[in-house]
Order: sequence, then structure tokens, then C-alpha cells
Amino acid sequence: MKKIIFLIGLLLSIYSFSLEEYKYEEVYVSKTPKNMKIIKMVNGKNEGLYGIVDNEKNLLTDTNNMLISIQENYIYLIDIDNNEGLISMDGQWIGKIGEYKYKDKHINMYGNYLRDNTEKYYFVVYKKFKGNNKFGVLDIKGDLLIPLKYDDARIFSDDIASVKKGNKWGYVDKKGEEIIPFKFDETFDFIDGKALVRIGKNRFYIDKDGNEKIFSTFLLTCEEWIERMKKHILSSFEEKMEKYQ
Repeated sequence: MKKIIFLIGLLLSIYSFSLEEYKYEEVYVSKTPKNMKIIKMVNGKNEGLYGIVDNEKNLLTDTNNMLISIQENYIYLIDIDNNEGLISMDGQWIGKIGEYKYKDKHINMYGNYLRDNTEKYYFVVYKKFKGNNKFGVLDIKGDLLIPLKYDDARIFSDDIASVKKGNKWGYVDKKGEEIIPFKFDETFDFIDGKALVRIGKNRFYIDKDGNEKIFSTFLLTCEEWIERMKKHILSSFEEKMEKYQ
């Protein structure tokens, strides 16, 4: 009988310790998803740090996060060891804590108020390999569409993303296939089937096959010439005004 009482007491003490270890308070955030809550630990080893629980108070994340930033359609986390993660609004991991580093950072618990509330479906991620960061692109489902083998990357626009290999930029599609050669010193997003690129001092437009769009480039040249003329006229006018002062 004494042994039974002792075991019951031991179990109660362990249970009480567990409750004490995970004592927390809910953090009010206006954009918290309906099925999740942000919590702040109020005692124990993770006191002052954050986690996420579901409506049944089951932990969805660890409780050692320094930052939980709610964006329009995902949540960004960073823990005490500077490991980053993304979780979807339905509580599923997009990128588990420590799996990737993210090119876009969020620096505030209320980060959604610091920028445009736009939905985001692609994320530039990277990892360090042999002392160098290698970049790729992750989608909102957690699929790595572009493998971690490039020296820089940008998210998709018009279903094409620009990536950097060595000192040159090229383009890949959503299958991760390299569709436009790595020969550019600078690249920009595709918009309406065309993208602005630069080789040396020459800037021009290309189509999705990598061919120059001559008419668009001609218009760009005209715009640049007009801008140079405006600056020249303004500069000349200012010089004349200075002479009369």
C-alpha cells in the first residue's frame, strides 16, 4: 500500500513539474490564425520565449522561439539558436526549424504591420556547403523547386526565376531546368513575357527563350536618351542661373 501511495505521489509530482515547466500566457496578435495561438513562456528555462499551440493546446512548435512573425499566408519563426522555420496557416511545416536559412527575414513579432500584406508562395532559401552559401527556391507546400546549388536566387515571376552561377546570372523554370544561359551581369524579373537584363554596359530586354526583344530595347534606349537630355538641360540651366547670381 505504501508503495502504491509513493508511486501516486511521484507521478503527481512529475505531472506538476511538467505543468510548471510549460506554464505560459497567450500573446494577443490580431492576425493569429483561427486554429492557432501564439504563447509566451512565463517561467522555466524558456521564460520569455515563444511557441505556437493549436486550439486543443497541443504544441505545434518548440517553446524556444525568439520571434514568431505572422505574415499574410505563413508564419516565420526563429529560435534561440538562430534557426529559422516557416509554418503554414493550417499548422503544417513549410520548412522545419533549422532546415533552411531564408533570404527574406522578418524582424518583428508584428511584422505583418511593417510591410504590404501580400500573399507569398515562393521563398529563396539557402544553406552553407563547404563554407559557401548555396541558394534555391522553396514553394508554399514545402517543395524545393530549385535545388540548393546556386550562388544567389530570386523568386519566380511569370513562372521563371533568375539564379546566379559564379559571377553570371541565368534563368530556370519551375522544374528547376536551366532555360536561359548564364551570361548576364544583371537580371530582373519577367513581366508580361519579357525581362530586362544587362551585359557589361548594355541593357536590353529578352523573351522567355532568351532572345532579345528589339522593339522593347529600342523604347528603353529612347527613354534613357530622354532622361540624359533632361539631366543635361537641367544642369545647363543651373549653371546659367549661377552666373547671374
